[in-house]
Amino acid sequence: MRPTGLGHNRFHGFADSRGTPALITQPPVAETAAALDDLAQPCPGLVAASALLVDEIGQAFGVAEMGQLTRKGQLRRRYWSGSQIVAWAEQHGIEVAEDRIA
Repeated sequence: MRPTGLGHNRFHGFADSRGTPALITQPPVAETAAALDDLAQPCPGLVAASALLVDEIGQAFGVAEMGQLTRKGQLRRRYWSGSQIVAWAEQHGIEVAEDRIA
């Protein structure tokens, strides 16, 4: 078993942990169902399915919602660094939200 945790370093390179480190023997498993058409190309359906998956992984570490993506198929700008992901979202008709998770 190895202690494993979630985190990021998007604010000036300083690490920020999310949730509680867990001792795991296997990576957490995430499952969801989505329409195949929603997964075949960049669109809000792909983002919504991805949000379900990353939230499930986060829940294995005690994080209710990861924040980068919403289950409504939006991208939350404040949880990404750089403008490339925002440009990608806008190019594919994916709404960019300004809200913050609680």
